Amino acid sequence: MKLTKRQLDALQESIYHWYENLYLALAGMEISRCGHDCALCVEFFYEVPTEDQCCSCPVKEETGELFCEATPHSNTYGGMVSDVIAEIHFLESLDTGE
Repeated sequence: MKLTKRQLDALQESIYHWYENLYLALAGMEISRCGHDCALCVEFFYEVPTEDQCCSCPVKEETGELFCEATPHSNTYGGMVSDVIAEIHFLESLDTGE
């Protein structure tokens, strides 16, 4: 998928956030799943009118679903390292450079 600079910047920031979560999970600490800590959510959910929420978000463009449904994010409630890694891999797959 070809990303705009806005999408790519938010995606890269979000990937970095999930790497921070990986560090926390490996240390046995609580991870942050809050949308306010996710650059994609801040950019494409919180900063737009309600009717446009998730529009232009690369996650929604990939899955067709709102609120990161149908992604590994749904499985990260327990903070398991494997689930956090799956989320990182999913987000990294969105940046194909096409």
